Amino acid sequence: MAGMDGSGDAHGRPLPVGTQVVTLVPVGGGRIVPAGAVATIVAAPGREVDSYRIRFPDGDEAAVARGDIAVRAHLQHAGLRPTPPPAATATCTGM
Repeated sequence: MAGMDGSGDAHGRPLPVGTQVVTLVPVGGGRIVPAGAVATIVAAPGREVDSYRIRFPDGDEAAVARGDIAVRAHLQHAGLRPTPPPAATATCTGM
């Protein structure tokens, strides 16, 4: 979860440079990259910049808001959690 200002983690700290992220919305640098693309943070927000600079595997870069990216490891861990079984629908038959 993002910090109070949307720029960091749940504790309000910015995500560190080098963190792998996944885009949650299409983003544009030199081209439009679809949601779900993996990238690495190369610059974090500072005093003069309020967005993250991310680099995709092909070398293209884009500036994104914290709400437009998710930490890749968090998504991977969420995907490994067992899903609850569907609600059972019991059918009673009379004898």
